[in-house]
Amino acid sequence: MRKLIILSILLFIIQFNNLFASARYDGPTTIEQAKEKFFKNRQLDIVEGIWFKEKENAYVAIVKVRSGFYNQWTITHKLSKYNGTLDINENIVKTATTGVYIYHSTVYNIRNPSEEKESNGKMILTGNLIEYYINSVCFTPGRCTQKIEGSQSRIWPQNINDYNYNFQLRTDSTNPKKNNFKKEETIYPVSGETDYKSFWWVIVLLAGVVFFIYTQTKKNFKKKTKITKVKAIKKGDGFIRKFFEGKVSLGFSYWVMFTIVPSILGIAFYIVDKSKADTLAGLLGWFILFYIIYATIGTWRSATNYKLEKESKNEGAGWAIAAYVTIVLSTLSYIGRMIKNINSLYF
Repeated sequence: MRKLIILSILLFIIQFNNLFASARYDGPTTIEQAKEKFFKNRQLDIVEGIWFKEKENAYVAIVKVRSGFYNQWTITHKLSKYNGTLDINENIVKTATTGVYIYHSTVYNIRNPSEEKESNGKMILTGNLIEYYINSVCFTPGRCTQKIEGSQSRIWPQNINDYNYNFQLRTDSTNPKKNNFKKEETIYPVSGETDYKSFWWVIVLLAGVVFFIYTQTKKNFKKKTKITKVKAIKKGDGFIRKFFEGKVSLGFSYWVMFTIVPSILGIAFYIVDKSKADTLAGLLGWFILFYIIYATIGTWRSATNYKLEKESKNEGAGWAIAAYVTIVLSTLSYIGRMIKNINSLYF
């Protein structure tokens, strides 16, 4: 029973960490508010603007987050609970094919709107029309949706090139020397170049493979039949090395290094990413990736040392087992997200 309680608490921690990526409810609830909040004093990418989804009787705003990445805010919806919301799981990613976007979204059960599932698909942009195709999802075994198809029409601006041209004219009226804008040019065309940020899952996969091989082949972690105590820590060892070798207590390793620090880093990345500081966000993203690999290896080793020490005293090692389970669940969660991205790329 004690182990079951421990596992339940740790599973709750995993779910709590995902709350930062659930939904936001501070969005505009009118079209004019959306224009003021998202599009004031700037030119727009070719996919941005206010759109109407007839099937959902919804007005949405597609807003650039950074180069090639967009959020879709719901302004009004036939289900009022979605008014003024941003589903963090819903995002639009530009591909190498002109006018084609990867589309991640949340699908709800029309008979029971409280039931929701994440899905993915693609969007095809043609002028002021977007056609979207979303893969089917299953709420429970045997209760699955069909493939969802629909469209949405841009209601503002009606002509995005004219809008950007007129905006440039107003800007140049205050600085005529910069009047190099030509109306016939396409504003912010969809690039034919591959956005390699879309392939973050490749790094995660490689990191997972390296971690598995490293922990399974490290000689120092072969199971021993009997041990009197964990190897003493040398005074000259630095903390970074102590933790990586599993010589820091399991409690500190799991709760601080594996749980709290990544959560703080995640919040910091969210803030930097929203500030549109692409270079800083990219550097921080790489740092977080390597830190997670480092923290996972160190925590796994700490659990191994803890388990060996307890077994040598014929005591229970429930905390170590709990740490193993949550580390594996976290890894599976990352793999699940990676598979979703793969499916959407080859949809």
